Amino acid sequence: MSAQTILEGAGLRKHFPVTKGLVLTRVTGWVKAVDQVSVTLQEGETVGLVGESGSGKTTLAKLFLLLERPTEGTLRFYGKDLGQFTREDFARYRQTVQAVFQDPWSSLNPRMRVAAIIAEPLPRETPKSQVKERLAQVLSEVGLSLASGDRFPHEFSGGQRQRIAVARALVTYPKSIILDEPVSALDVSIRAQVLNLLKDIQHRLGLSYFVISHDLATMRYISSRLNVMYAGKIVETGQSQEVYSNPLHPYSQALLSAALPLHPSFRKSRIVLSGEVPSPLNPPSGCRFHPRCPLRMAICSELEPLLKEPAPGRLVACHAVNKPD
Repeated sequence: MSAQTILEGAGLRKHFPVTKGLVLTRVTGWVKAVDQVSVTLQEGETVGLVGESGSGKTTLAKLFLLLERPTEGTLRFYGKDLGQFTREDFARYRQTVQAVFQDPWSSLNPRMRVAAIIAEPLPRETPKSQVKERLAQVLSEVGLSLASGDRFPHEFSGGQRQRIAVARALVTYPKSIILDEPVSALDVSIRAQVLNLLKDIQHRLGLSYFVISHDLATMRYISSRLNVMYAGKIVETGQSQEVYSNPLHPYSQALLSAALPLHPSFRKSRIVLSGEVPSPLNPPSGCRFHPRCPLRMAICSELEPLLKEPAPGRLVACHAVNKPD
């Protein structure tokens, strides 16, 4: 039996207006943070999203979490368009799709005890006995004692605070969790512990993860399918190990060449890109990567490349890889 698709974004766009004036404001332009992006998340899988800062990764996560609404495109939850959601559908969505953010210090209310923080997503009518039982369950899942619930976030280490954030995400029995840079704010010595915890919880509970990170080593370890994002667009997608071992898009090649090798004795050539990431307010015509691309051709500045399948299971948006007809 094939895995069921939990989340599906098709042709998603998120454009933020740039305004001028204090009283009579007028729109002078649009920041194209996410531009024509399609992604899916299936049951039990871990989808990764990598790219430079400012590429639109976090904005895409906010669309999935309903913290932002798309300018265009459709977002489906188990095949149902969000535009057709009832109040009950939204309640189910928010229980099924949870989040763990980058910095556990800023995402946890310092004035609330841990028990109240974790139980906050539960419906208000939940009996206290069930709340206490569920609290004990999720604290155990993340390796913390029940007594931890009586303490405040500042009494824990960074790794423990992130475990609390994971417990809060688990409390509503979710099917999927959006993880936005889940270990980047932690010491290197703690990152492996949190990643192993996430993989163990996923195995035991059958969760799906949508992980956003600029840390390529983290993504290689945890993701099963990888999307590479540049300037608001997906430029390559495929099974993680295949993308890491044989990146096809020139940007993917440059990005992965900058990652540390698996062993110090390994040697690999570094691809150094010229120029800067284009402004989302005024992106270049054609392929957005062409001003920095070592393989650029005349067509690259004129025609935007579409995602095509040059190899089974791989999608790449590049004229040099997908030779024009």
